[in-house]
Amino acid sequence: MNNIYGIIETTSMWLWLAFILLWLFWGVISNRQRAVTVRKTGNVSLIWWAGLIMILYLDSTGTFQHFLAHGLWRGALSTMEAGFVLEMLGMGFAIWARGYLGSLWSSDVALREGHHVVSAGPYRLVRHPIYSGILLAMLGTFIISGATLWLVILAAYAAYTGWKALNEERLLIRELGDEYAQYRSHTRMLIPWLF
Repeated sequence: MNNIYGIIETTSMWLWLAFILLWLFWGVISNRQRAVTVRKTGNVSLIWWAGLIMILYLDSTGTFQHFLAHGLWRGALSTMEAGFVLEMLGMGFAIWARGYLGSLWSSDVALREGHHVVSAGPYRLVRHPIYSGILLAMLGTFIISGATLWLVILAAYAAYTGWKALNEERLLIRELGDEYAQYRSHTRMLIPWLF
């Protein structure tokens, strides 16, 4: 049984590494496809992702090992499996949204040349499906491990996401006007039908 726990936890960490590397690689491609940015308000995303990689994979000193090894609970196998499903669904939703946004995507709060409201695909469910997906994936990882570190990462990313989403919305309302305001009036921010 302990072997199955280890397989799920190890697979989860490798999925995160693959997801982060895909995201960074995709970002480089997007920036080359459409480098013209009309308005930009700064970028802390790269710092966030680099920090997460460092915490998860480069901690040779063992600083975070206590938080990883001593979780709030050691879930039952069914709980871990449910968390793993949430993690994969969240990553899949974020990737779907990122692909749907295409060259309009930016790692920072920015308005690209030719920017318009994207309201189809995952964007018909929520205004910020990439953030929704990543938050769901992090929640799944927390459920898998019960680790205090993942609770801290989830809370920090939720705060960061809230700040970034509000800044993006201010920029989009200011620059796209009624088109974005109308979209915003009938679509939830992060959680379909709720918030």
